[in-house]
Amino acid sequence: MMSKRIFAVLTLLVLLFVLAACQLAIENAGPENARLIGVFVSTEYIDLFGDMAFENVPMRRGQPDFSALFQPQRLYAEWDVNFSFPGIEGMAFFNAMSPPVEGVFPDGVMTGHSSAGISGNRNNVYFGDNYTRVEKDGTVYITPGSHTVVYVNPVFQTACGRVFLEPGSGFSVRHNEAEGSIFSQTITETTTITESGVENTHSMSVTINVASMFPPEKIVVVQMDAASEIVSRIELAPEEVPSTLYAKDNTEYVIVETHRATSHNPVTRELINRGENGVAVFLARDDGIIIRNWMGIEW
Repeated sequence: MMSKRIFAVLTLLVLLFVLAACQLAIENAGPENARLIGVFVSTEYIDLFGDMAFENVPMRRGQPDFSALFQPQRLYAEWDVNFSFPGIEGMAFFNAMSPPVEGVFPDGVMTGHSSAGISGNRNNVYFGDNYTRVEKDGTVYITPGSHTVVYVNPVFQTACGRVFLEPGSGFSVRHNEAEGSIFSQTITETTTITESGVENTHSMSVTINVASMFPPEKIVVVQMDAASEIVSRIELAPEEVPSTLYAKDNTEYVIVETHRATSHNPVTRELINRGENGVAVFLARDDGIIIRNWMGIEW
């Protein structure tokens, strides 16, 4: 018997589409009045189809309802200070209402979830008399030629507060050898609820951009004094960059050099003046994703 898992594989092959840009509109978020709240980005397909076989296909109007083979289950998140999806790895990019906190936040509080692998995050929220609109935009950077597949899985929250994801579409970027933009996927949803004769509309739009970036080979941190003399100079592997740099007493500004594995623009530099908080630094993971870390500076 052909199992439902085979159908999942066939579906996966279809989902590895090649587009410069695509837009997915979700018309119905489910029977529980669930709203789209963002996405969960993974580098592996999240298989939630189970093992339904042909002999278990439900009947509808006297005929086998084969569409049931393609109805994925939901993967619900767990709450422990933050929402997380058990048993899978990936990058969160969504806004969700937390569970109520007695005496502090009786209705919960809006929490933003954004992993280090999603950079340049834009999170705009607009309020009107009878509407809210949320626009989120982030970028996933990958190493050129890294054979990476990026899956964008929509995340929802039910009216009772439960957060879940459903499997999304994937994009293979293994043949990209240059640096720059690769593709963009946008998921949108608009829901309208009528309360006491008044319509209230909630719209959500979340965009994930995928771009390639040559990975850093080393990071050079140079501390300079007011006379532009070198106070300190250190070379670090990307994984050795500290979360906090403690500046010397006479340091006036810091130059951070990123040396990259490319002949085109191999060194980039950022200048951080005294009093500024810090600088973003990047690190390539084994799966080809380049994560954005933050090196704070204590003056």
